[in-house]
Amino acid sequence: MKKKFTDAFIRSLGATGKSYGFGDTEHKGLMVRVSATGTRSFGIAYRSRTTGKVAFYTIGHYPEVSLADAFRRHAGVRNAIALGQDPQAAKVETRDLKKSALSYDALVAAFVAGKLSRQRTAHDRELRLYRVGRRFGWSDRDVDTITQDEATACLIKLAERGYQNARSKPVGGPVEAFATKSLLGTMWRWARRLKHVKANIFADLDVEEARKPRRRSRVLSPDEIRAVWAALDHVGDFGYSADCATALRVILTTTARPGMVAGMMRDELCDLDAPQPKPVTHGQLRDVTDGNGPLWILSHERMKRDDEDDDTEPFIVPLNAMAVDLIAQASGAGQRVLGPAKVTGKELLKPNRLAGCLRAIVARLGIPRATPHDLRRTAGTLIQSAVLPDRPKYLLEEVGWLLSHKSADKKGVTGISGRYQHLDEKRAMSTALGREIGRILSTGRQRCVRRPRAG
Repeated sequence: MKKKFTDAFIRSLGATGKSYGFGDTEHKGLMVRVSATGTRSFGIAYRSRTTGKVAFYTIGHYPEVSLADAFRRHAGVRNAIALGQDPQAAKVETRDLKKSALSYDALVAAFVAGKLSRQRTAHDRELRLYRVGRRFGWSDRDVDTITQDEATACLIKLAERGYQNARSKPVGGPVEAFATKSLLGTMWRWARRLKHVKANIFADLDVEEARKPRRRSRVLSPDEIRAVWAALDHVGDFGYSADCATALRVILTTTARPGMVAGMMRDELCDLDAPQPKPVTHGQLRDVTDGNGPLWILSHERMKRDDEDDDTEPFIVPLNAMAVDLIAQASGAGQRVLGPAKVTGKELLKPNRLAGCLRAIVARLGIPRATPHDLRRTAGTLIQSAVLPDRPKYLLEEVGWLLSHKSADKKGVTGISGRYQHLDEKRAMSTALGREIGRILSTGRQRCVRRPRAG
């Protein structure tokens, strides 16, 4: 049955308990269908040149699609049919493409499951990726529709602190932009290899505002070490806990990474009550009956290693007497050695909290900016510069054993066959580090100028 379509006529169509429809007298093939419940929808009936059968192309429900919109859509579909196209087949193909498209958030989930989950920093990187998706407006986007120009613009805006966090504060900066670019590049490279994306838009992306930051070389002087160490006795003035101060001191006395120290667990500590082994004379073997002394044994998952790294052996940090005393002062709960960073807070101790504490201290002391990682670098420098009674000074490669740095031939045939852990050498360096810090703290004067408090 055909009728002339008007808004009044379409509105008059109601539910009858069964579906029915009408065709328009002035627009060939245009129809309105009414469901048993009274839902009205526009569509176009036509003969498909592909199958030779009558096909029905749905336009949409009324009144979401107005009668005027239905007329315009009808004209477009009829033109496509006149050109030999099959609009319904094109619609199905578009729908199938949408179903098979991979959104940014779906790619992040696949990347986390397929690669990141085995890395030490998996949780933090996963949060960063989802946060990037929200900031850049990519969360629900098909990853193949994200262009290199868009990525460049988003990274520049991030470097210029053009985004805001949940508290409406500007976030970002050049370092954040570089870290984001590196992480996104890793994800896109992985996705391209597995054919999740058609192209790696970060392969040759060069954004001036997101360049790699200059490598830091900050090392605290003996005067600065004394001043910072003394100020850590009063971290409560800045709202930080005694365990936060202990963590910063442990970094300096062990050369451990801030993340390793912040996440220290009781089951990683071994023989804390054992006596310190007798010093090993250079070139001589240690008496195996002497014992290994206090140790900190970190699993492969807790170390900064690539997931492709074949070395899954735990990393052993010999603890000198100073480090053992510091750890004994910690007041963490359960398996965690260290408690919250804030005096009134319950949040777990994290590297960013350690950085905030140290930042507040050096600002009060009036000395150049320093980070927790600078304490680790300072410790390595103290070992390298220590005067030793029985041998020349330690070489960079030797200090790297205690710092858990990769050796250049680690993956070579010799590196695979020789699995020596350098425990004696690391113990000797740890002892030398404790001796150097003790010497610094017991001599000299704190000549750092204190800044007057504001107000």
